[in-house]
Amino acid sequence: MRVICLLILTAFMLIAASCKQQGRTSSRSNAVVSNTSSTLNIGHGRVLASNPVILSGSTTLDPLNLNRNQLLTNTQNFITNSQFLIGSCQGISSCYTAKADQGASLLNSVDDRWGFEANSSEFLQVHTFYHVNKAVEHFHSNLKEILAKAQPSVDPALHYQTAIPQNLFKTDGNGNTTNYSHWAGTKELLVFSGCNMEDNAYFSPANFSLCFGKNSANNLHFAEDPSVIYHELGHTFAYIMLNLRNTDAGLAKQANLGYLGYDDAGAIGEGVADYLSYMITQRTHVGEWAMGFYDGSRPLSEDDPIHAANISTADDQRLAYPQYLSYDPNFPTEPLEDIHYDGQIASHYLVALTEQLMSSCSQTQTQAISNMLYLLAETFGYLGDLTTYGNDYIAGQALTNSTSMVNLDGDNIDNAALWLRAANPINFRTFFQTLARYTYLIFNTNSQCNGGALSKDTIEQLLDNYGLLLFDDYNLDGNDATNGHLTRLAVTAANRVKTERTTKELLSLDPSNNATTAYIFDKRSDILTIIEGMQASGQVTSKSISSQIESDLRYNNGNGSISPGEIVGVALNLYNNSNITMAGVQVLANDWDHFDGTEPCNNFSDNFPLSSAGAALSSSLDPATATSGTCPYITQDNGQTGSEIAPVCMLELSEDGNTIWSSQSGLIDQIGLDSASCLGGISSTNDCFIRFIPGAEISTYSKLSPHSNWPTSLSTSSGIPTFESHGLLFMEVSPWIPPGTSFRCRVRTRFTNCNDCFTDSTQGNDDFLDYEYSGGDPFKIIHFSFTVID
Repeated sequence: MRVICLLILTAFMLIAASCKQQGRTSSRSNAVVSNTSSTLNIGHGRVLASNPVILSGSTTLDPLNLNRNQLLTNTQNFITNSQFLIGSCQGISSCYTAKADQGASLLNSVDDRWGFEANSSEFLQVHTFYHVNKAVEHFHSNLKEILAKAQPSVDPALHYQTAIPQNLFKTDGNGNTTNYSHWAGTKELLVFSGCNMEDNAYFSPANFSLCFGKNSANNLHFAEDPSVIYHELGHTFAYIMLNLRNTDAGLAKQANLGYLGYDDAGAIGEGVADYLSYMITQRTHVGEWAMGFYDGSRPLSEDDPIHAANISTADDQRLAYPQYLSYDPNFPTEPLEDIHYDGQIASHYLVALTEQLMSSCSQTQTQAISNMLYLLAETFGYLGDLTTYGNDYIAGQALTNSTSMVNLDGDNIDNAALWLRAANPINFRTFFQTLARYTYLIFNTNSQCNGGALSKDTIEQLLDNYGLLLFDDYNLDGNDATNGHLTRLAVTAANRVKTERTTKELLSLDPSNNATTAYIFDKRSDILTIIEGMQASGQVTSKSISSQIESDLRYNNGNGSISPGEIVGVALNLYNNSNITMAGVQVLANDWDHFDGTEPCNNFSDNFPLSSAGAALSSSLDPATATSGTCPYITQDNGQTGSEIAPVCMLELSEDGNTIWSSQSGLIDQIGLDSASCLGGISSTNDCFIRFIPGAEISTYSKLSPHSNWPTSLSTSSGIPTFESHGLLFMEVSPWIPPGTSFRCRVRTRFTNCNDCFTDSTQGNDDFLDYEYSGGDPFKIIHFSFTVID
């Protein structure tokens, strides 16, 4: 197989886009504003009201020589009456804390005032705290209003099924809030205004913290740009909304918006974070100062002058999906697979929907933005629900586990988390389908639309302008096995004009002459660094790596082949044989229901293997009468009762002179291996020799251009793109495999703008039910075949 060097991206920017703004005329003088205790009232200080580019009207400021005192607000700003920079959220006395970095002490006020020289670290802490407080108060006040709007009416049967937990804000007998558990279980948000991080700013859900670094080449701190503070808080708010139902239920697990370096959910998260910055600033641009020196600020509307000439707010010139995936407005001819740029499609749509609410529902910008937060809270609350109910009420009755609407089943939180991460994750289709459903349910009536109505056609036509009318049905009933197909609200097909979709059958391995089946990466230092990074982030646990694999990966020989004792990265060389772009491509190597005992089923679209080559006899049973454990029957609960799920890889065996395909357990006796030496131990013999690492068994690609593979789709003037960890499946190879053993791994693939990966044609193109993602129907099955060499 052809070997391509694996380069590891060790750092990436969380706010990316350009500062090519038209010059502004500043209304400020160049006078230095005094920010000392003697000029301030108790609890007050002065801050930068916006970023230095906006305040000065200049894009050519020199951070090294800028006197920031010239940009301070003339009026005082209330900071806090506390001794330290600790903010409360009504029900939480210590809701967020700001300090310089992880190891710093809390800053003390001076004479109960917060006056510091504007070029100092102390000022940066005060400035950051002020803007965090401003955004948090805005978020909480709107969240309380949202809860009041979403409460079921006197007759719950007449109210839509809200995903907002009804106990979100518990109160005592005097009406005082007593429960803010949605705030990450009342954790304190740690805000570091000058953390030890170069060229980066980020939100960490694991530590519930915000880190604002600085430019490595000058004296520019990311926290000096309020739009960047709001963007990172936007990630915080999205995380909180995604887990509204999980924290309300007291679940130990939390949902994340994106699990890999690149995936659809991560791109949506970046777009939403940009939008939540707009929610505070009401400016359709982010990061003019903090990212301007990287050619990196980002627009949120097509009328921004940074955009290429062919982009505008005209219906046919919107920033559409998937056309503008990998589009960097600063360098429009150089494609870049990056969640921040791909998130622009989401942010631009959200701004456009805000404007649609203003127009159709006669709302002010402030009202429309508040209502957009309403829609986002409903959407995230539903999609991130690991309790799987999706809402608290159906016709006034409390839900039971038999009516789980999302993320498979509430009896097994591990299954629910797996569905959210891999089996049926948030992507551009599911997110905007859910957002559209709540937009219709809430604003298609005049009670919420100021006497007007946001029509179904208007909702669909705006989505189509952005290429986001990717669904056939609004999926009102969710994906429950019992109730998932009861109610239909179909998309009007005539409204799908610009949205591009194609069929999964046109996705394949590259058929070109001499094309490799897969790119194999096994350089020891690279793989070791990636695995350590996955463990540090929590993507992979230490228990996920087999004890049969040496911890220092000493057997990884870097020859670009698959050898005993290695951990290898596998990138399938997928090919798009259609005439339109395939977007959000996903490869799944997790266990699924495709075996009957030790025999592979052949009742899937790949028609493999032949009956004479080891296929299970149960493959021929009538699906209508099939029982649990047989091939035509799909496990209802991911293999927990009766019908097992199986690893993707089977092996080739010689049996009575015939070649058959079998579970990996068939080789154990042939070579006399103690089953305790299997990769998964004595209780896991079906993946004894080849095992994809849990947490690293999914790979994603932003897009495949028409009649292209991924390297060609993302090629730039400097050559083919670099493979990164999100594009690789990570596979353990047992040190006990006899060289020459052949394997075939039946992996499942799909893509976001696939017209038959998510909808069931036998159910009028309603969505597949959640349990069906344990089977083969929603996917294109791809065979990855290889022989282990010494």
